[in-house]
Amino acid sequence: MVLIAADAVRPASVEWAWAGRVPIGSVTVLAGMPGLGKSTIALDLAAKWSTGLADGAWKGTPVGVLIASAEDSSSTTIVPRLMAAAANCSQVHFVSVSREGLPGNIALPDDLDRVAEQMRAVRAQVLIVDPLMAHLPGTVNSWRDQDIRRALAPLARLAEDLQAVVLTLAHLNKTQASEVLTRIGGSIGIAAAARSVLLAADNQETPEGPERFLAHVKCNVGPLAPTLRYQLEARLVTTNGETFGTSGLSWKGEAVTVHGSDLLIPTTPEERSARADARAWLKATLAEGSQPAETLLKEGERLGFSKATLRRAKDDLGIVAEKTRFNGEGAWCWILPPPSEGAQGSAEGAQIQNREHLRETDDKKPTYVNHLAEGAQTSNIEHLRGPVEHLRGSEEVIDLAR
Repeated sequence: MVLIAADAVRPASVEWAWAGRVPIGSVTVLAGMPGLGKSTIALDLAAKWSTGLADGAWKGTPVGVLIASAEDSSSTTIVPRLMAAAANCSQVHFVSVSREGLPGNIALPDDLDRVAEQMRAVRAQVLIVDPLMAHLPGTVNSWRDQDIRRALAPLARLAEDLQAVVLTLAHLNKTQASEVLTRIGGSIGIAAAARSVLLAADNQETPEGPERFLAHVKCNVGPLAPTLRYQLEARLVTTNGETFGTSGLSWKGEAVTVHGSDLLIPTTPEERSARADARAWLKATLAEGSQPAETLLKEGERLGFSKATLRRAKDDLGIVAEKTRFNGEGAWCWILPPPSEGAQGSAEGAQIQNREHLRETDDKKPTYVNHLAEGAQTSNIEHLRGPVEHLRGSEEVIDLAR
């Protein structure tokens, strides 16, 4: 047993392999449902690390990458994707083990000492494990918290000892829980062991469309970074005179109003319609000035909107929450952005309204919501309540509000 006095430990700041999202010396989990491009995201990062192009502490300094993949072929899937991402493939290595003459996956934590040796040998500072569950031995119960923590603690120590990044990929379970960390397949200990957790998710507004989100849902060593938009694209790569089809990633900028907690809540056309109603009501209500948030939430619930729907509608419109004095008392108030900011700052909300208008037209639904949104400056609340109260009689809308 060893004791170390706190004053003998030199404080150090956190360094990032991908600024604000992937810390050096720690485990990061990238989670999501199948088919959302988790592996492609990991390979895009691997390519940037291998060439020194990632925004972070290693920018300008290429580093080696080890990949332990249990699901994708290195020749038909991984290497073409690395080439499409312009990786320096001489810096990327695949790691596996041979047991009784048969090739297999590395086992965590049993093989980590040998993995560390190989990382030192090729000067690698990144280990990608895809997916995590396929690299846990049969003796580890992935649903038992104690087993998971014992398996992943050595992985965290490897990251710290080598000042490396360990990026593990994980699937989500099929429960309907909206809490992201409880949706990661297996024990909650997987998310607990990670210092940073990223979530790949569909755009719930247009689940059939190409746009997806990468949200930052946990970070023990810094603030959560903004959600990013991305799209998967078909690409062609050519080597030795042969052309191969593969996939690549295109980053589309930040989505500052999108939060990880919103991305796992299933949205039906009815739910999207309720969100459009909530946007129109908020815009009409706040057109004459700010209102206390508590009052708006209570009045909105009375009209049949859930608090979650109201908050998402608030984000869509770019509404600002400020602590102000209202009726002589301090309260959090919601304020519409000025027209100059609203035109730009709530562009996302405007796009959503346009999509809702198309949906309602296609389905031959009442179009009063869009009419109100266009004439919000002259609308009064009584004009809006009538149609909303009319809809409250619908069992479908009542279920939605719950």
